Amino acid sequence: MLKMWAIVALAVVADQGIGTAAAAHAAYTVYYKESRSGLIKNKGLNCQNLDSRKSFRQTWRNVNLKLVTHGFRSSNKSVQGVKKAWLDAQAGINTRVIILDWAKISKPFPFSKDPSALLPGITGYTQAANNALDVGTSLGKCLAKLVGKGLDPNKIHLVGHSLGSHLVGKAGREFKKETGKKVGRVTGLDPAGPLWVGIHEGTKLANDRLSNTSAKFVDVIHTNGGRTGIPQLSYFGALQPLGHKDFYPDGGRDQKICNEKRKRITGKCSHSQAIEWFRQSIEDPKKFKVKKCSDYTKCTGGTRVRGEYMGEGVSKSGTGTFFVEVPTKVAREDESFSFDSLGLE
Repeated sequence: MLKMWAIVALAVVADQGIGTAAAAHAAYTVYYKESRSGLIKNKGLNCQNLDSRKSFRQTWRNVNLKLVTHGFRSSNKSVQGVKKAWLDAQAGINTRVIILDWAKISKPFPFSKDPSALLPGITGYTQAANNALDVGTSLGKCLAKLVGKGLDPNKIHLVGHSLGSHLVGKAGREFKKETGKKVGRVTGLDPAGPLWVGIHEGTKLANDRLSNTSAKFVDVIHTNGGRTGIPQLSYFGALQPLGHKDFYPDGGRDQKICNEKRKRITGKCSHSQAIEWFRQSIEDPKKFKVKKCSDYTKCTGGTRVRGEYMGEGVSKSGTGTFFVEVPTKVAREDESFSFDSLGLE
């Protein structure tokens, strides 16, 4: 029987105590493979009436829920490849993939024009960081309501890039607050570093960042990590371990593959490469073999760990930091994946 994509668009709004003014600008699209032909669209759904439409009768019971979101000054375009890889890999399985798009508030204005600012636009970045936490709170509450529709917390996997990593981390903790249970897995793709780590330890944002308390299992891929947390054009991510397992492709600071991508900002390319490595791991869960290292600041080698892989195929047992040797040649990128769509992430 012919299988088609069924796409349901949801707009999460800040009503009845769910979400915030910022979260009202977050939009969700749900994708799933289903047997009957045709394309189904429902717009304007929120957490209260999610299963109330006749054309959306399928419940959330026994669903494997995958959610992915973008980061600072970006949009859903940057994670389309991850969505497609998941749907292709999950053929025949009761899986729903959600893309959370909060693009409108991931690049707020006004941007600082103060020449003494550490990074042009730091005012906007700070607002975007706070917006990410607001959206994360709303997402956590929304997922908690779906548990009442039959969603199994153990089958929830949340993935975020850059500021989106802290967003899904916040969502996991909010979910625990609402239900008393943790989501099964949260994955951070080069979590944002400025204002979250280093000199910012102890601040409101740092205390609310992605951590191993966000889910039963938290894995992190570092591709452009800096230690200080000072905004700059070299390192957009956090180098510090934030999960149960932290992976450092090419040492976690700069990706060698980006040296072959001319006319690109090296930091931007390395920061965004976390998305591509994760996408490729969905296509081949055993592609990225790892070596365990003891010092995350110098994680450029180590001891080979049998049966351990970075990305989708990660083992959910144990903890540690791991070096990953990745291809040096430019790999095929999904046609929907565009570094140019990522702004200054």
